[in-house]
Amino acid sequence: MPVILPLEDNFVDVIAKAQRGLSLDDATLAVRSGCSGREIASLKQEILEEIALRKVSASLGLGPNALLALAQSRYVPSIVNDLDGLAEIQLDPFSCKIIKSPE
Repeated sequence: MPVILPLEDNFVDVIAKAQRGLSLDDATLAVRSGCSGREIASLKQEILEEIALRKVSASLGLGPNALLALAQSRYVPSIVNDLDGLAEIQLDPFSCKIIKSPE
């Protein structure tokens, strides 16, 4: 049975994690990307401005087209065929993933 793993992060989460990984504050990200502070703040409020998103993604080493697809809800994870030892149990409001060692 195919498994579709749901996305947990939106485009703002991806930007924030990349920014943290590179130790960049918003002001430095603005300078590095050529965006204004207002454009950075808008993106962080989930207001999609494509040109700013593309500049920010490039400055963070992220794929601009992939990040735009995520922001526009066009990205769908690949279907993963059965994985030996992987199971998911839905216990509202939680989802548990169980991994069994093949040994």
